[in-house]
Amino acid sequence: MARFGWTVESQRGSHRKLVHPERTDFLIVAFHGSLGRNTVRRILRQAGIDEDQFLKRL
Repeated sequence: MARFGWTVESQRGSHRKLVHPERTDFLIVAFHGSLGRNTVRRILRQAGIDEDQFLKRL
């Protein structure tokens, strides 16, 4: 997510709070190893990142 401007602001247990300098909202993402496809899609949708654009930057 750092490639898209999101950075970790804080962490509580395995949950990380991601913030973006151009947005007022934030994301809470659980880091428990691997994430399911639908979970990744939900996170990308909340972050305003197109799935194809994300895959190209991997």
